[in-house]
Amino acid sequence: MLSFDTPALGAMTVQDADGTPVTFSGAWKDQPVIFVFLRHFG
Repeated sequence: MLSFDTPALGAMTVQDADGTPVTFSGAWKDQPVIFVFLRHFG
């Protein structure tokens, strides 16, 4: 079974579409969002 530490996940810093750092949980503070994770092999 896969388990997540959701408080730690929400505290992570990611970049928004403009490259500005935001907390992961802050990304959906004002509106719904869809996160897409891409992994590049090669």
